[in-house]
Amino acid sequence: MILPTSRLRRLAGLLSLLTVAALSSTASASTVGFYAEGDLGYGYANLRQFRHTNFLPEVVTLEGSGYSGSAAAGARIGFGAIGARFSHAAFEDFGVNVFAVEGEIRAPAGAVQPFVRAQVGVGWLGDLDTGDVPGALRGELDVYGWALGVGAGIDFGLGDYVTVGVGAEASLLNLTRQELSLDCTGCGDVEVGENGDALGIQVRAGLRIGLRL
Repeated sequence: MILPTSRLRRLAGLLSLLTVAALSSTASASTVGFYAEGDLGYGYANLRQFRHTNFLPEVVTLEGSGYSGSAAAGARIGFGAIGARFSHAAFEDFGVNVFAVEGEIRAPAGAVQPFVRAQVGVGWLGDLDTGDVPGALRGELDVYGWALGVGAGIDFGLGDYVTVGVGAEASLLNLTRQELSLDCTGCGDVEVGENGDALGIQVRAGLRIGLRL
């Protein structure tokens, strides 16, 4: 059966519209850009949560809560992104630093943009107050290891380039204390001449602001 010319034209027009829509969708999904963002909030950590072996003397506090923040930058590729993030949490008796590579998936929901991300990187202790432990140990401590994290949140677009929102992340920290060449009479059962190990957690939540180009 031969279709009338008018119907062929309508079908051709519909096909053209579908093709343009498909191409537009593909272009949108493959958009490449840049992002930079930061957050400021509150965090909690317990660096002995799951395990600790010859790590640090029990008198050293490794659980607490306090202010935290992070800064990140990277590339956007369609609905995903890959970049790097540095975070710092300042607790009363110690600080936790993490530098990680992260991957993110962001739902294409217009002005409302929920997201999830995963991170892998390194963590280390800073600003550690060793309390009753002799001062010699305080100046010699070198504690670092790996960090794995997951995060989620929701951003709200303010125009084409700026977002604000809220987010949270949880990190698993496996930190190792490097061996020390000194005597520590106040360290209890901890042998500072050997490495020590601990497995703990850190949880952070806060307000976010971002730039997306």
